[in-house]
Amino acid sequence: MIFLIFTIVLLILLYLKNSINKKIEYAYLIISIFCGLTMLYVTPPMHIPDEQHHFLKTIVTSNLYQNEFKHDDYGFSYEKENVELVKFIDKYANGVLEGDKNYSPNTYLADLFRKVNKSADKKFIWFSLYTQKFTAYIPASIISFIIQKIYYSPLIVMYFERFINLTLFILATFYTIKKIPKLKKVFCLVSLLPITVQQSFGINQDS
Repeated sequence: MIFLIFTIVLLILLYLKNSINKKIEYAYLIISIFCGLTMLYVTPPMHIPDEQHHFLKTIVTSNLYQNEFKHDDYGFSYEKENVELVKFIDKYANGVLEGDKNYSPNTYLADLFRKVNKSADKKFIWFSLYTQKFTAYIPASIISFIIQKIYYSPLIVMYFERFINLTLFILATFYTIKKIPKLKKVFCLVSLLPITVQQSFGINQDS
């Protein structure tokens, strides 16, 4: 088995070596898929800057919520949202970043199949991006709407939202590298920087 894996990796590396000089866009495609999917799943939930707020925005957009909102002195908005959903966001955002908590793989597996009870909707104040234009959230919101209908687990919804953002970014970048006449290697390199890959799958407006 180890020999088989080593052989496959070696063949891929040889292919990439030849592709970089001939068709660099295909080398980018292979590397970006591998690195993108790896980073997507090893990056903890809500650990991309402001991801928790953008995630809530996609949920609000996908459900077409028309709840009341208000602004504070900083121009932020507050949204009435599902209590269980807010607890999930708070667990992985504030719990880890501010509460210095550590979660084991068992925690992720348990939350992966933990549904949100929509009947638990109550008046709950939470920071959101209500005033942000919804157009930047259309891809993530569409996939969010579909997954919620199938199995409404916040963690599953979040991972699918990341996946659709990553997919669209890779396809757009692949097409761009293929079409631009010069600086293909430079564009490829910049597109594969860790910070670029992180922002590409992140649930945010940057993606």
